[in-house]
Amino acid sequence: MAAAVALSAATAQRNFAWRTNFALWSDTSLKSPDYARPRHNLGELYFYLGRLRAAERESHHALRADPKSAISYANLGNIHAARREYAQAIACYGKAIELKPDLAEFYTNVAIVHAEMGDAPKAEAAWQKALAVDSKNARAHYGLGNLHRFRGRHEEAVREFDQAIALKPDYHEALHNRGLSLDKLGRIPEAIGSLEKAVQANPEAWMPYYELSRLCALLGEHERAAAYLGQAIRLNPALAQTGRPRGN
Repeated sequence: MAAAVALSAATAQRNFAWRTNFALWSDTSLKSPDYARPRHNLGELYFYLGRLRAAERESHHALRADPKSAISYANLGNIHAARREYAQAIACYGKAIELKPDLAEFYTNVAIVHAEMGDAPKAEAAWQKALAVDSKNARAHYGLGNLHRFRGRHEEAVREFDQAIALKPDYHEALHNRGLSLDKLGRIPEAIGSLEKAVQANPEAWMPYYELSRLCALLGEHERAAAYLGQAIRLNPALAQTGRPRGN
């Protein structure tokens, strides 16, 4: 009961913060229509609320106020990417990079869009540019690792995931995908260790538990496999229909 009350309080605080910020930037943009920042911030709020048309409108207002706002171009790119308008997204990110070439985030956004389009070489080039700008960008190492993993280059993937985890030890997505690549390399005990760290970093993600169940079953550790599968089903009840992962 106490936990539920605490959760409700936290949710209420988040909702209050959203309402407060929304009211603040709406009021500021009305009082100062020629300033870019209020429009930019209001556009970001609309974006995170899923109101893409309003977000786009505010981003255009911001650019009229400040045509050299790299972040406003990047926000427009995010809106186009969310709509799967990839050519427009890349064009907007390109403008952002032209205005502010030293921000790694813009290159990571380009990489994600190219990956969504299935253009692995361009995605890899964009991840590498992000790392050239900021070699300690954990997200870029993770993204490059994922790209290597999907291309079957698992040794390279593990190296990139290791870099991401060194920079961000609780990076549960990197820990999880590192485990998947180690599995593909036949390094099962190491894969299990990485997946166990993933569930420690994020106990509410079901997939690492499921993968742990499968790998433990491969090793013949059926009680351990059943325990992990139980955790996965608790978090994702639909898995109850799939049965126990079986080792090959």
